Amino acid sequence: MWSQVKIVYGKACHSQSQGLIERGNQDIESMIATWMETNDNAKWSESLRFIHAMKNSAFHSGIKRSPYEAMFGCTMKMGLATSSIAKNVITELINEDDLIFVLEDSKITISNENEETNTTEKINEDIDIDHNQGKKSILKSLQSLEKQAKKMKTISNKNFPAALIGQTVRVKIPDFDRCKIESRKLLAVVVEIIDEEFYRIGSKAGALNQLFTRNQFTLCGEKFISL
Repeated sequence: MWSQVKIVYGKACHSQSQGLIERGNQDIESMIATWMETNDNAKWSESLRFIHAMKNSAFHSGIKRSPYEAMFGCTMKMGLATSSIAKNVITELINEDDLIFVLEDSKITISNENEETNTTEKINEDIDIDHNQGKKSILKSLQSLEKQAKKMKTISNKNFPAALIGQTVRVKIPDFDRCKIESRKLLAVVVEIIDEEFYRIGSKAGALNQLFTRNQFTLCGEKFISL
């Protein structure tokens, strides 16, 4: 029908999901399932606030602190243990009525203290302190991420040493670009290195259109193809 049309038959191209997001989703699903089983509650939506707090208060190895602490400069306050109520008072609580009585009494005490000590200057000073702590925490988190990035770069350079021009390499062929009887790997040779990071690779059929990074191919111990 159309002389210039060329029909290529092959497998459908399936997009790959992001592994980090998938692992995060699986982690949350496991936490929801555990909460439902522990609390004998089938309403999964009620667990979201607790899981949200757990995620924000969990230690992050990259920033060396929890996400909440990185944002606000202080640890998350959760439950009676992190409240302003004295620990010896908490141990004496028996039921909710005792807790309500203590909280009401604390409000009265705090209100009386605020009338004497909470001046405008004092409030502004507290705000400045909290703001500075938040800025320092964000800066420390950024420094920790930079250290982590350098560490990952060092590991990557160790696992994937630089290739040389003329060196034979193996490139994995995507499943949707080959038939079942074709080889899974393509023997090629490095023909050009761009910015010490990107590689142009050629095969017997010619140079490949795209540029490759070092982790997209493996080095061969022998020289099978020459320029």
